[in-house]
Amino acid sequence: MEIEYLDPSNAKSYQSCLAKVYMQDVLDGCESVIAIGAKDSDLPCGCVFAKALDEIISIKNLFVLPFARRKGAASLLINELKSKARELGCAQIKFNAVTSKNNIDLLNKFLTKQGFSEIELLARIYKASSDRVLEEGKWTKRLLNSNFELPDKVTIFTKDEVDEELLAKLKNKEDTDYPDVLSPFKNEFDLQPEFSLFAVFDNKKIVGWFTALRTNDDRILYRSLFIDDMYRKSKLGLIMLAKAIKYHFDNCRSKGVLLAVDLDNTSVLNFYSSFFNNLCDSIKYEFSTNIEL
Repeated sequence: MEIEYLDPSNAKSYQSCLAKVYMQDVLDGCESVIAIGAKDSDLPCGCVFAKALDEIISIKNLFVLPFARRKGAASLLINELKSKARELGCAQIKFNAVTSKNNIDLLNKFLTKQGFSEIELLARIYKASSDRVLEEGKWTKRLLNSNFELPDKVTIFTKDEVDEELLAKLKNKEDTDYPDVLSPFKNEFDLQPEFSLFAVFDNKKIVGWFTALRTNDDRILYRSLFIDDMYRKSKLGLIMLAKAIKYHFDNCRSKGVLLAVDLDNTSVLNFYSSFFNNLCDSIKYEFSTNIEL
């Protein structure tokens, strides 16, 4: 088993091991990219793709082809990445990605042997086609035709319409505390913003938000639905969801839907599960783990 660093001259031979969007980063020569390939009998069989950001190496993708599994390819890739991280003066390697529930236990067993922390499940990811959600979902049609009234003195704005001082306070958690995974600002996967909605009370405080990002494979990821405790029993969450669906219907009908739900957000998790379990094409999970060097 051999390893090599990927660059524009050899990357294409690893196209069976590396997602197209990450391959493009290698071909473009992105400075922050670290891509390492493994070969078995001179055949490309695996790859780890990561980015070096702020003294942290962030793994985006780790994959070994079936014929080369249990031969040490993944261990070689991770060990080489550790060496590279130390060479760059990075103190931590973080692995934040999405996979099926069946893969979690296998990944956890492998990564803990490599010195990583126990995998933490962050969110459930529903994957569905726009047409199926918009045409087969009876609740979708009801939401689009609903006429819920906003709570008193609450207005919904797009991000560009919200006062910068309010956004700064929210980012610093001055008025509202929230889990980092629900942040409307944090973006672990370097995805492009599609749109964000913010519910603002009396132009003084942000009391809710719903964000959407465009993924690397041109889907729309709906993420970070948060409603302040005072408004949990109102229809504010439904109103924001309805506006997001209408936006998708009007602007992104050809784009697939990914819906991320924080596993600690039980009320939203139960709400989405009751609607999406029968409409989604698959359910995956976002996870995170790290190792200190």
